[in-house]
This record gives sequence, structure tokens and C-alpha cells, in this order.
Amino acid sequence: QDVDPVLLAQRVHATFALARRMAPSARFLVIGPPWPTADVPVPVLVIRDVLAGAAWAAGADFVDPIGDRWFVDRPELIGSDGVHPN
Repeated sequence: QDVDPVLLAQRVHATFALARRMAPSARFLVIGPPWPTADVPVPVLVIRDVLAGAAWAAGADFVDPIGDRWFVDRPELIGSDGVHPN
């Protein structure tokens, strides 16, 4: 979470561009970060937004576990650390 958003965006764009060059006709799916509660920290939202923007720019499909609330109110899907999916 302690990543510089500008540096993250640069690296994500470079990575997605490389993937696109290596497999130009592949369907490209990017899955954003999950979060176990509706109270998502701002840095995680920034990471999600950087990934979503880079996915759009690369012509990829983007899935948003935060926006889709995959883990909210589903404690049985979260590991013992209270954050990561099990």
C-alpha cells in the first residue's frame, strides 16, 4: 500500500504493454485488489484505480472485487489475518 502512485502507474503500464506485445491477440484480464470490508483504505482504492486505468489503456477487461463487494460481509472467505482471502 505504500507505493508511489506515479511509479505504480508507470510500471503497470510498462508491464501491460509488454504483455500486449508478447501476446497481441490474447484476451487480457486484470483483477483489481480485494478488500474484506466496505471500509477500503484510500491507498488500496488508488491502486485499484491505477490498475483499472492501465487495463483500459491496454484494451483489457478489468474486474473490480472492491466495487463488486466480493468479500464484504463474507468473513468465511477471509483468512486468519483478517485481510487476505483464504
